[in-house]
Amino acid sequence: MATKIDEIRAAQPIEIREKVYRQLDKAQREARIRVEQIGMASQRIADDYPHLARWICLKVVAGRELAVEKELRALDVHAALPKRKGQEMRIRGRIIPPKDLAAMPGYLFVRCVVTPASVLGLLHFDPRKRVLGILGGAEKPFFIPLKNIKKMLGKAEAGDYDDRGGPVPFQVGERVRLDDCPFGDVPAKILSVDERRSRVDVEVIIFGRPTSVSMALAQIEKL
Repeated sequence: MATKIDEIRAAQPIEIREKVYRQLDKAQREARIRVEQIGMASQRIADDYPHLARWICLKVVAGRELAVEKELRALDVHAALPKRKGQEMRIRGRIIPPKDLAAMPGYLFVRCVVTPASVLGLLHFDPRKRVLGILGGAEKPFFIPLKNIKKMLGKAEAGDYDDRGGPVPFQVGERVRLDDCPFGDVPAKILSVDERRSRVDVEVIIFGRPTSVSMALAQIEKL
């Protein structure tokens, strides 16, 4: 005669398998939903409805901008990232070529038809959660003029944002104006200066909140 312990031992594998299957089904459903939603942010839809397509700005984990841009492009999303060259490095006599880096760490630009589904797709397509949010908020994203995007990409292509090293003609606490960025021409304050890379950290008011942003010298002007 089977004991109670034998019955429990016999039931456990079934219960565990059912739980695993439920988790797999849930993960598959969520993955399918993410694919459908990110499809609504595709370049194909933006090209089909150009009068509705807008440039918006994703806030991304710093240092992961290039990886997110690559994955979005693989999903047919029109992503753009103004880049800069880092500094050349020497390690044990070997020259390490400069790496491509984001000109504005933490920000990535996307052109899409902005709908609730496309916004959700951009926010949740990445299970690693490297996309932190959307500039302006998910409900009312901040639209970036095309001329601003072209200006930033043009300067990046010309190497204006590259790390060069040398004196920085600004001082901590100095008031400056942002020359080219998604926020438009707005005033800012110098927080720190990095002469090794010829870059500065500035504080700018974005939607009523002070935000620190790393900028190249080519992106700021004296007031």
